[in-house]
Amino acid sequence: MKCEKCSFENPPNSAFCSRCGTQLGKPTADTATTQAYIKAASRFSVGNILDERYQIIEELGRGGMGRVYKAVDLEINEKVALKVLNPEISSDRKTIERFRNELKFARKIRHKNVCQMYDLNKSEETYFITMEYVSGEDLKSTINRLGRLSEGKILVIAKQICKGLAEAHHIGVIHRDLKPQNIMIDRAGDVRIMDFGIARTLQPTGLTETGMMVGTPDYMSPEQALGEKIDHLTDVYSLGVILFELATGTLPFTGETAVSVALKHKTEPPPRPRNINPGISIEFDALILKCLEKDRGKRYQSVDEILTHIISFDKGVPSTEKVVPDKPSSVTIVRRRVPKTAVWGPVALIALAVIGYLLIRPGGGGGGGAEPQDLKFSLQSDPSGASVFLNESELGTTPLNDSIPPGNYILRLEKEGFVSIEESIALDSDYEQFFSLQPAEDDVVIPETANLEINSLPAGAQVIIDGEDKGITPFAQEVAAGTYKIVLRRAGFRERSEELTVVAGETYPIEYTLEAVPAFHLQVTSEPSEARVYLDGRFQGRTPIADLELTQRTGYLRVRKDGWSYKDFQLNLQEDTLNKVHAALQRAELSVKIDSNPQGAAVFEDNDQIGVTPFEQMMGPGQYTFVIKKDGYREKRISVDLRQAYQESVVLEQLQKVKVRIQIRPVANVLIDNVMAGEATTVLPTEIDEGRHTFTFVSPEDSSVRYSLPLDLKPNEEWEIRMFMNDGRCIVINLTTGAKEERQLRIQK
Repeated sequence: MKCEKCSFENPPNSAFCSRCGTQLGKPTADTATTQAYIKAASRFSVGNILDERYQIIEELGRGGMGRVYKAVDLEINEKVALKVLNPEISSDRKTIERFRNELKFARKIRHKNVCQMYDLNKSEETYFITMEYVSGEDLKSTINRLGRLSEGKILVIAKQICKGLAEAHHIGVIHRDLKPQNIMIDRAGDVRIMDFGIARTLQPTGLTETGMMVGTPDYMSPEQALGEKIDHLTDVYSLGVILFELATGTLPFTGETAVSVALKHKTEPPPRPRNINPGISIEFDALILKCLEKDRGKRYQSVDEILTHIISFDKGVPSTEKVVPDKPSSVTIVRRRVPKTAVWGPVALIALAVIGYLLIRPGGGGGGGAEPQDLKFSLQSDPSGASVFLNESELGTTPLNDSIPPGNYILRLEKEGFVSIEESIALDSDYEQFFSLQPAEDDVVIPETANLEINSLPAGAQVIIDGEDKGITPFAQEVAAGTYKIVLRRAGFRERSEELTVVAGETYPIEYTLEAVPAFHLQVTSEPSEARVYLDGRFQGRTPIADLELTQRTGYLRVRKDGWSYKDFQLNLQEDTLNKVHAALQRAELSVKIDSNPQGAAVFEDNDQIGVTPFEQMMGPGQYTFVIKKDGYREKRISVDLRQAYQESVVLEQLQKVKVRIQIRPVANVLIDNVMAGEATTVLPTEIDEGRHTFTFVSPEDSSVRYSLPLDLKPNEEWEIRMFMNDGRCIVINLTTGAKEERQLRIQK
């Protein structure tokens, strides 16, 4: 919904503009929330010090919940992130209470692949969450910048996501809104998962009526889309969507509305990733599809299981280096007041800082290959005597003459009583710079700038301002008032150029739709004609196609016609010529009929759903494997060497429930497949579907005391588990057969 005042595009059905606080849509008598929004926005403006502790450095992003800022915690002189909640949320007492409760659990997640949550704070009438600040880019930006990634790089990311999720699942915390936007890649190329528990906090309220949805439709599990009870397996499904997008550069399901996308997640089988990107392995293709199983029982039952599978086949996968975020798109100067109470540490600490810098700077940590040539690094300042920090390590004071290796650095100059300067630099040649420090005043002086926000469709276009490369779309930067020439460039699209005059204090959101420039030409014919043509699963028309203009060089082409066999082609097109493909189809003269009891089961062939029972289709001769699937029943697999008409009727077997009685001494929290089943309990009777399950026992006094028991449960059996929390002994009894086994479980790390 577009704001009439500032033209900002807000989520559909939003009540208030996320930028200026103006009420959207039909006016109402309630203006208090609008005023609160405007008041909060001014209090959290760049340069302000919040509650005499948090100084706002810059705005990092906006969403349906509110805004996110980068700030400095002046008490400990550390950067933090502030998630400022919209007034609609801050004014809802029940929602704020849920936030407090969720943070109690989220703060227990201590893992290097999870962004640490700190606290829920209040400034006047506005609530904000403090959390660890991660310098880097979110995974969605990485996808927009690089497109689909190599399998090796994806596996590096996937393993880290699994490790972070596993830590959360082990203590019963489910993310519920896992998506690339909630996964950061820091400057070292390491994965950090953010926003645990927030989606669950919003779920029981009516806040979705103001434009927010619990979870994101593109990454929702089928059960979550329908509002059903969810557990850790919804995170497994969302992870599968993320891996699909990383491997193919596209989502498995798209649609014009959130409802249409959610419906596809529930009803339509996902396309096979290898049909879109044949460069990925069969094992990785199968892993993604298993994550995306609509039947929860057929998915991986834990992220630990996914991690184990990845480790089993990724040893031979090349290019497993980390994905490193793009360097900062521009040089940004951030000015903030240096507290007068700040004093420099003793000489010993400075010496340690210099040693630390020498160890962490590029080229300083060893490794093979030739050492990079050090570059001259000279700084002067007026007044002199300013402390110089490079990547948070102190080098000395101005005037400074040193030599350092090439690379990307964060440079900071500080002098008591003066405004500090912080700047991102990409060092590829000798660096000489002079800085004029400004005296610190009682009030922080904010430069007279405008906000420039540039987006393009598709994203990933190069942004050039006044001849200087500034980054890629989506792009945001503060600029001084004036007139600029803006150019957008992207391979395969026509260049866009325009002049823009900006006024200080204003925000300029600009949307460009880039026009594709076809670079490849393809002619498709078939015998017989009128066959449907698909490129990477997208319908292109019917044969004959005289000249299909394309912007991509490679892809999978399928030509098919009802009643005839189909033909697949792997394309590798040449420029400046008419590429030709001819498909000679064979008539499918053999009838295939498959029925099931009960009916309504899905029929799959080569991971593609081709119908439901009762199923009938004409098919060509050849080898086929059909899989019959129905929720609540064991799947049936049929292999057929089709040489004559074929007919089959299968009886599907219903999954059986298994009774399990658990006794704990003294007490424990019990998780079954990482889902909480009982808290501080001594006896827990339950029924579980047949199959392999993991029982986890956690001490309610000390969550580090944790034991896990994997167990295979067969139909028509009854089991008893006796767990002794003091020493880890576990007695497992099959009451049906009388078999009894004592196991010594170890505390899980």
